[in-house]
Amino acid sequence: MLVVVTMLIGRVFAAQDMDHNRNASPDNQAVNQAKALTIPIQGLLLEKGTRRALADIMVYIQNAADKTVVATLTTDQNGKFQSQLVPGKYTLIIASVGYDKLEQALEVNQNSAKNLTLRVVPTTINPYQIIVRSQKKRQEVSKQELNAEEADQVAGSSRDVLASIKNLPGISASSAFNGYGNGIVIRGSSQEDSLFLVNNHALGDFSEIGGLYHFGGFESIIEPELIDSIDYIAGGFSAEYGDALGGVIDLNMRDPRTDRFGGFTNLSFLSTSLMLEGPISAKDSVAFSLKRGFLDQYIKIAQSTQDDENDETEFIEYPTYYDGTAVYRHSFSKDNDFKLTAVGKSDSVEAKDDVGDVWQRESNRTLLEDKYITLMGEWDFQNDGFRSLLSPMVTYSYSNAVFGERAYHRQSFNTYELNEKIEYQLNQTHRLKAGMGLKINQAKVDSDSTTTPKEGEIENKNYDTEIRLNKDFTFYYPSLFVMDQVEIGRFTLTPGIHSIYDSHNEQALIDPRFNLIYALTENTSLKGATGLYSQMPQYDECVAPWGTKGLKPEKAIHGVLGAEHRFGQNLTLDVQTYYKSFYDMVVRIDDTDTTRFGNDGSGFAYGAEILLRHQMTDHFFGWISYAYSVARRKDGPDKDERYFDSDMPHNFIAVASYKPNRYWSFGMKYQYASGLPYTDLLHTETIYDVDKDEYYPIYDGPINEDRLDAHQQLDLRIDKYWIFNNFIMSTYLDVRNVLQTKNIYQKEYNKDYTQSADFLNISSQVPLIFLGLKFDF
Repeated sequence: MLVVVTMLIGRVFAAQDMDHNRNASPDNQAVNQAKALTIPIQGLLLEKGTRRALADIMVYIQNAADKTVVATLTTDQNGKFQSQLVPGKYTLIIASVGYDKLEQALEVNQNSAKNLTLRVVPTTINPYQIIVRSQKKRQEVSKQELNAEEADQVAGSSRDVLASIKNLPGISASSAFNGYGNGIVIRGSSQEDSLFLVNNHALGDFSEIGGLYHFGGFESIIEPELIDSIDYIAGGFSAEYGDALGGVIDLNMRDPRTDRFGGFTNLSFLSTSLMLEGPISAKDSVAFSLKRGFLDQYIKIAQSTQDDENDETEFIEYPTYYDGTAVYRHSFSKDNDFKLTAVGKSDSVEAKDDVGDVWQRESNRTLLEDKYITLMGEWDFQNDGFRSLLSPMVTYSYSNAVFGERAYHRQSFNTYELNEKIEYQLNQTHRLKAGMGLKINQAKVDSDSTTTPKEGEIENKNYDTEIRLNKDFTFYYPSLFVMDQVEIGRFTLTPGIHSIYDSHNEQALIDPRFNLIYALTENTSLKGATGLYSQMPQYDECVAPWGTKGLKPEKAIHGVLGAEHRFGQNLTLDVQTYYKSFYDMVVRIDDTDTTRFGNDGSGFAYGAEILLRHQMTDHFFGWISYAYSVARRKDGPDKDERYFDSDMPHNFIAVASYKPNRYWSFGMKYQYASGLPYTDLLHTETIYDVDKDEYYPIYDGPINEDRLDAHQQLDLRIDKYWIFNNFIMSTYLDVRNVLQTKNIYQKEYNKDYTQSADFLNISSQVPLIFLGLKFDF
């Protein structure tokens, strides 16, 4: 037995020796020697300036001597690649669409770097985060969308994303702040008749655009870098939106970036701002921005150059404003994430006028404060054609206006919202969408004030009636909508219904809607929309003692017809006509009592719009739009028909932005628009108030019979970029109203209405030049 075992062991060792001898052949020895001499190389491919990791990019490794390609690699999702190379000289080559060709020499030896960082230069500089979305069937017939870069690059916008929207057809914008801010009017409807939302929620205490601005229209509070896109729906909108007669503007905020930390700093004549964003774990990311306005500093500088003896205004607190935004996102999985967004602002100013009138109610001292903070949540879950979006919101807002011991208005609002929207792809024909919500407003009001004129009204002695109120209110607004997007052949039909209950006035808003899109050809669509649209009365119209409780909602019937044609990939022509019929409009029903309101008003608006738009490419975007509109109303069955205050018959706008190369961008915007209607009070009869030393007009003639002069305006913008390894530096020059043409905002009168003058908006009075320096990293 021992002999047998010994023989077996010997055969095993003999076999191993034979294998060793075979492996030791000259060819295999060369291969093993070559493997032993290869050196591992690892690399990271980044976009120069933004530090964005580039995935799925081909990297070619070429032998420097004979120019043969020895390796072809592809970067992974983190922009990384790796290889094994024998010592020698090589050339790394990257040639990808959208980037300059990169050729970098590489010498491989035992002492060469094992980790490489390559940076490719983009052909077009774009510090904005690009989000790729899946294409959806359109359900809105009057919808236009701007991305963040378009909104920021429009000349005259001065980094105000909302200012860009007013250049689309259907919007007439007129205010002291150069036609933006709290003067946006959509298709003839008053400013307060439209929705201005952020992620489908209203900021502040009302769904008005003033909540998105400092001092009612000076500068917007949302940084463009935090905006994904802006949806603008001019009319005929679907059942998803309610409590509005005009249109919808919805700012969609984007998610924080997850690949790296970065942000920007911006320093301009208007304000300075900072934003940081990035991942804090594998599933969590955050973004934070803060802005501080410089309005107070400008006033101090202006006062220092003037003679103090001629300065009538003394600031106790100079106009200051701040805003901030914070976003937190957690990703449970690819189709299941949660986002929390906080937005806040603070405006305050206090001043006194040494030559101002002082009487028993008002003093020469003014204090204005406006603050709020909003917290919004979004839980977005998707699975096999089903989507659920749960969205709660909490807002605290406070405003305070003091003009004297018996002339002030303080109010605070606690607003709570809970919305749930679901979508379900029932089959190839039907996509169902529904939602329910509950909004609760808790208001605390302490006010000693007077009523103010409404649409078209002339201020008279009756508005001096003193109204005292110190009371808490709670209002409930449950809502529900259901809609079905039906695809039958070339037809896309979207019937739906929206309902809201107004607990204060004990009224229900039930609005049926219907949209239709017909694909005439692959590039041409015909579209139409109709429906009933309702809006709850404003607080000062239905809350006693200012107004009358129990008012019905205001109503409008929309009718929209249009056609859209696409010329190639980037050029689109959109033509639309519309008609809106208003009824049950809230108006004052007693000339001697300014607190009595009723639903006696009616009106109509009609028009046509043309938009020729070139979508954004690497070098160009722009559009040409023209809108013709008429908006008239009656403030009671026995009242004469008149123009709305915001009626603007003609509005032509041309916008263009051109990038000849990655380092320069040039933009322009031209507008020609009709003047607004007004009531001429020159030489009208007046009544003199001895206590206030003030004249009041006594006028019962036609309203809005005259019209301000038409105006035109040219804005220019220049951007210059410098690209470095880890950041992009840019300067921008935005000049508003280059030609210094007159834009009359309204008529002003002297004390006894014996003389009048044109009140110009800001850009017509002084040159508005915005210069800024920005670092994106």
